[in-house]
Amino acid sequence: VLNKPAGMVTHPAPGHPNGTLANALAYHCADADIFTQASTDARPGLVHRLDKGTTGVIVATKTLRAQARLTDAFRNRQVEKIYLAVCAGGAHLIWSDDDALAQSRVIETHIARHPTKRDRMAIVSAPEDG
Repeated sequence: VLNKPAGMVTHPAPGHPNGTLANALAYHCADADIFTQASTDARPGLVHRLDKGTTGVIVATKTLRAQARLTDAFRNRQVEKIYLAVCAGGAHLIWSDDDALAQSRVIETHIARHPTKRDRMAIVSAPEDG
């Protein structure tokens, strides 16, 4: 489990072939099974991803077996993820008519890509499939 800093790209992509977390893993874990065995995975060792601008915990593995099992667990929503947001100033839940929710400082809801602004996230009624 690693703490990925904001600004670091998770895996190589067009425009970011080097300096990624996947590149760092390949360098520091060069003898691990996942990097020595033939793999068609474009992001060996990485179980999931985080956006470039996001700081957070990311799971990496050293074996193909562990990567497959953990990737499946994430895909099948068997991993519980808890997000912490730090706000400067007053954070108000202006979208909530429920006073208890607005005062609780804990928001328990589903988030997914915004339906029309695909570069943003939004509160949704149920998780997206996939």
